[in-house]
Amino acid sequence: MKTMKVNGFKLKLDHEGKVKDYVLPYQVRNKQFKGNNGKNKFNLETEEAHSYGHWCYVKKIKGKWVFNDYSYSVTTNGHQGTMRQLLRELGIKIDLVVNMQSSLDDYSFRSGALSSMYYDLIGNEIKINNKFIKDKSYYVDANKELKKQISAARKLGAKYTRNDVKELRKRLEQHEVNRLTQAREQRLRVKEANKTLYQAKKTLEESGIEFDIAN
Repeated sequence: MKTMKVNGFKLKLDHEGKVKDYVLPYQVRNKQFKGNNGKNKFNLETEEAHSYGHWCYVKKIKGKWVFNDYSYSVTTNGHQGTMRQLLRELGIKIDLVVNMQSSLDDYSFRSGALSSMYYDLIGNEIKINNKFIKDKSYYVDANKELKKQISAARKLGAKYTRNDVKELRKRLEQHEVNRLTQAREQRLRVKEANKTLYQAKKTLEESGIEFDIAN
């Protein structure tokens, strides 16, 4: 099979010398794969993928491929799925997956890549400490993987201070307290309503009136 190299990428060619068999069409002049009416593209020179031309969601940072899996929109979700396939076709292995609303530029990565990871990590820790959850193996395994991702992101320059972690933990723990309080209050309201209903039924039965509580 004929091939050609573009910025270190080996591309497959057909018998006419054209790039073939990729999920997105290849543009020779711009050295990029581009599809979905130009809204999803991967540039071989910049080593970046963009959705809608401006939202960067694949980028090489310090020699590692980073993929932003944030669910920005239904269309962008489709772009991400197509890009995953293209990266596989090009033999590119994703080194780190992040979840950031902002575009995957250097500044945004440093300041925001770890936020969602710590959010999930602390949320799982709260579930692990919840005495009412019997099987906690899922959360334990998930946190092992999250810690690996956090370590990998930090090596690429992502930042998240101890104070950031402390403040996030405080917010999530308070949210859990509020959730449990609301659930307990709801149970008490239901219990009180049932008590009132049965008392009314009993009063009606004592007065000789039949009452079907099911209706």
